[in-house]
Amino acid sequence: PYYCDYAVRQVLDNPAFGETKEDREKYIETGGLTIKTALDMTAQDAAQRAVFEAIPAADESGKAAAIAMVRPGTGEVIAMSQNRTWGDGVGQTTYNYSTDQADGGTIGMQAGSTFKIFTIASAIEQGINPYERFNGTSQMAYPGGDWGCGDPNFESFIGKNAHDYGGNYDMFTAAALSSNTWFLQRERDAGICNVVNMAQRAGVKSAIDAKIDPTITFTLGVTEVSPLTLANAYATFANHGVYCNPRAVLSVVDRYGKETTTSSSCEQRIPRDVADATTAVLTNVVDGSINGR
Repeated sequence: PYYCDYAVRQVLDNPAFGETKEDREKYIETGGLTIKTALDMTAQDAAQRAVFEAIPAADESGKAAAIAMVRPGTGEVIAMSQNRTWGDGVGQTTYNYSTDQADGGTIGMQAGSTFKIFTIASAIEQGINPYERFNGTSQMAYPGGDWGCGDPNFESFIGKNAHDYGGNYDMFTAAALSSNTWFLQRERDAGICNVVNMAQRAGVKSAIDAKIDPTITFTLGVTEVSPLTLANAYATFANHGVYCNPRAVLSVVDRYGKETTTSSSCEQRIPRDVADATTAVLTNVVDGSINGR
C-alpha cells in the first residue's frame, strides 16, 4: 500500500495528467486508469520480509524500519517497504517512512554512516590520495575553524568511533571500519561545504525541504533524509555519477486506451572517474577487505 500511495501521488504531481491538481484528482477518480509501475515483486517481497524479520510491526520497542530500492540508470523505484501495515491501529500507520514529507512521508531519519560516501567522493574530487594513511584513534579532539566553509566558523569538537578501536588507515580500510575520527579529518581536509555540495549533487535533500546547513557532524549522517532519497543518491554513484529523478510510475492508460508514458530526467552531476573511484573504495565495506587494521 505504501508503494501504491507513492505511485498515486506521483500521478497527482505530474502536469502530464492534468493542468491542476484538481484536474489530476478527477482524472484518477473517473479515468478508469491502468497504472503501470516499476515495482519488482521479487525485490518487494524480499524487502518486506527483511523489515518484518528485523522489527515486527507491533514490536514493543516502537522502532521503525524501512527499505527503498532504486534501479540505477533509470530512477525506477523497484521496492518500498516498512515494518508497519496500512491503518491507524497498533503496528499501523498511513505515513510512508520511505519518502519525503511532501510525498506522504515523515520528517525523515538520520542517515548515519551512509553519509561517509559523500566525504569519500569529495576528498577524491579535491585530489586527496585515497591510499594515504593517517591516524584515526578511538577518540580525537578537533579544533574549531571554518573547516573549508569560510563562514560560519565551527566550534571545537570531540569525535569518537562507535567502537574502541583506532589505527593508521588508508581510505579503503577507514571505510570498511567506518572510522568516525578518520572521516571527520578527511571532511575537514576536503572542506565541509564541498562535502555538503557533493551530497546535494548526488541527490540528497531534506525530507522536509529545509535548507541543509553544513555541520562538523555532517559526515556522520546527522541530516534527516528519507530512505528513498538516500537510495537514489547511492544510485547516482552506481550510475557513474549520473543522477536520475526517482519514479514509480512508468505509464498510465485511460478508459479510452490513451497511454501516457513517463521518463526520468537524468544528468551527469559527478565526474565519472570520481563516482567510480568512490564505488571502488566502498567495495571494502561489502567484501570485508581490511588493509592494515
